[in-house]
This record gives sequence, structure tokens and C-alpha cells, in this order.
Amino acid sequence: MHYSPLFPGRSSSHATVILVELCREFAGSS
Repeated sequence: MHYSPLFPGRSSSHATVILVELCREFAGSS
């Protein structure tokens, strides 16, 4: 993972990408 959701100054679109990536990881772990 190269992104850091804990860092401020991120656009809403970037946050959406983070959520999508997290969903993909959870789906793959299932």
C-alpha cells in the first residue's frame, strides 16, 4: 500500500479510491 489515509490534505476522490482498495482486500481475504 502506497497511500496513507491518516495523512490530511487528500481529496474526496482519493478517499474513495482508498475505500475501494480496502473493499477489494476484504473481498480477497474472504
